[in-house]
Amino acid sequence: MRKTFLAITLFLAFSKAALAQFGNCTASEMRTYVDSATGNTITMLTDTMKNDRFLYQTDPMWTADGKYLLFRSSSRGNDKEVESTLPNGEKRKWTPTQIYFIEMATGKIIQATEGPNLGSAFLANKTNRMFVSRKEKSVTRASILVAYKKAQELGCNKIALGHHFDDVIETILMGMLYGAQIQTMMPKLHSTNFEGMELIRPLYLVREDDIKAWRDYNDLHFIQCACKFTDTCTTCNNEENQSKRVEIKELIKRLKQVNPYVEGNIFKSIENVNLSTVIAYKKDGVKHSFLEEYDD
Repeated sequence: MRKTFLAITLFLAFSKAALAQFGNCTASEMRTYVDSATGNTITMLTDTMKNDRFLYQTDPMWTADGKYLLFRSSSRGNDKEVESTLPNGEKRKWTPTQIYFIEMATGKIIQATEGPNLGSAFLANKTNRMFVSRKEKSVTRASILVAYKKAQELGCNKIALGHHFDDVIETILMGMLYGAQIQTMMPKLHSTNFEGMELIRPLYLVREDDIKAWRDYNDLHFIQCACKFTDTCTTCNNEENQSKRVEIKELIKRLKQVNPYVEGNIFKSIENVNLSTVIAYKKDGVKHSFLEEYDD
């Protein structure tokens, strides 16, 4: 169990290590000046030319011990500009935002995340822990290979992802309505590149609301995603920026008002596939038609 937990932690830390900057430290940028209007001494924590900004104003930005302050920046690392397509078809270019810590005693700046598509984050109030997530589509083949390799180096045999029950049923509907296919997330998969390694989803049967309840019980606070164009920001109400996943989430909510069993039925539909009534299907990349056995 302990080794599996290590793999979970390392996936968060190293999954975007192609241009590894996680843990990179830079010198203090603190400086003080006296405000001419009030006579008060003001301490500037970072260079204002670095495009630094606070997190969402209602979210905690101090670690539990009060020694570190969090902030976001999109110009401190060597992240390249990326292009995203909004739901309305509009294309936007932007530089990935990362989270940094300032060590208040020294002013030293420490990079806490790396790579594109930073999603949500949790900062604990009682312990010095931060949990981050990313969009599934941003988990590239290269980053998965890095995670597998690092896990193997530590003697781990599993990489754990945080997808839950609601993710599964939303993915099923998204595939049908927007991808013209029937498929789902698998609870576990064998690695094709690293012998003996598995990818697992331990929260596969856990409801999203239960996870949120656990978050609140443990006094973890949700950090709003800073980029309104990411499709992990399910709390954004701007219709222009709503993702397909958010649309599906709302659709399921409406369907549940008519049929309270709709969520379980969507989930079980993937378990109850009758191949005798399927026109075509794919197996190991090969497409098969019902006509292959029609005259048998």
